[in-house]
Amino acid sequence: MSNHLLIVGAGPGVALGVAKRFGRENFRVSLVARRIESLQNLQQQLATDGVDVGNYSADVANFDQLRQTLLTVLAERGPATVLLYNPSVYREADALTLDPELFMQDMRTDVAGLLVAVQAVAPAMQQAGSGTVLVTGGSTALQPYGPLTSLSVGKAAVRNMAECVRQTLEPLGIRVGTVTIMGAVGSNDHFSPDRIADAFWTLYQQPRTQWTFERMYE
Repeated sequence: MSNHLLIVGAGPGVALGVAKRFGRENFRVSLVARRIESLQNLQQQLATDGVDVGNYSADVANFDQLRQTLLTVLAERGPATVLLYNPSVYREADALTLDPELFMQDMRTDVAGLLVAVQAVAPAMQQAGSGTVLVTGGSTALQPYGPLTSLSVGKAAVRNMAECVRQTLEPLGIRVGTVTIMGAVGSNDHFSPDRIADAFWTLYQQPRTQWTFERMYE
């Protein structure tokens, strides 16, 4: 059976780029996102490239729904070789205007969903003695920006969450890494989703003995 890339937080940017890149390496791809219309769009684009793709709708902030959906993916499509956790909420609000309740909801998507996803995929990875968890990072984790308070805190928190996950899973034979994108996706050719996807593939290709937790994409 071919390798399996499971993307949580599938969209037309980084996630689609990564799906295409890994698909060219004969990975089958499973996409999880909230909007089924968006998923169908992505599926059509990937199918045109000959990628074996499956779509699954779930709200990442709804932990029970996300967990059940991921278990369904694994049952129908097989264990994940690679998990990519990609969701983030772009909310324009500073410390004086950000609704605390919306902020906490954003943290469910930006950070806590990674915990749910890892707990779903890790048992099969542990049994296999191998597997990779990748996280889409961003510049605001290192350079917080006040008008995007929620995103800044979310990217910093998911980076730390990924490191905590790494410390837990690495002894089990599971690699964990993040690509920190130090620019706006799609703002120019260098920050195109396809170029960024190459950075994810390069990180994935690193041997275990040379593995680095964070790859900066600048």
